[in-house]
Amino acid sequence: RQQGGQAGKSLAFLGAGGVFQHSVQLSQAGQGARGLGQARAQALSYEGRHREALAAQRETVRLFEAALDRKRLSSTRNRIAGAYVTLGKIAVEAGDRPTACDSFRRARTMLADLDRTGELITNLNLHKAPLDRSLALCASGGPVSAMRVFD
Repeated sequence: RQQGGQAGKSLAFLGAGGVFQHSVQLSQAGQGARGLGQARAQALSYEGRHREALAAQRETVRLFEAALDRKRLSSTRNRIAGAYVTLGKIAVEAGDRPTACDSFRRARTMLADLDRTGELITNLNLHKAPLDRSLALCASGGPVSAMRVFD
């Protein structure tokens, strides 16, 4: 696969090390270990280390879900939805169709729930239509390479 795929494209100008350094800054700005883990997963995907990126992002999702078990805050629920979007994007870059479809399905379900309760944050709202297109490909057996959450 091409290095620096979709998951790392938005921060590609930083290079892989810069993406990780950027993630450290986000972490220090209040994102904590979960935000740091997500940025690390994106940096690994940017480097083409998709297997490691998937493992790192799965751990990020686990940490967000553990936080949700303690407090059911809308901010945590939004972060989990975003973490599933990121996991799906990394899975697309890795060519892992089952993980991509499962992650996009989970993200879309959470977005619908957050939207229904009026808690969906704006930047995640922008993912609904692209997620729906990817999920249609999942349902029809379309190729993982055609799934794009961000263009």
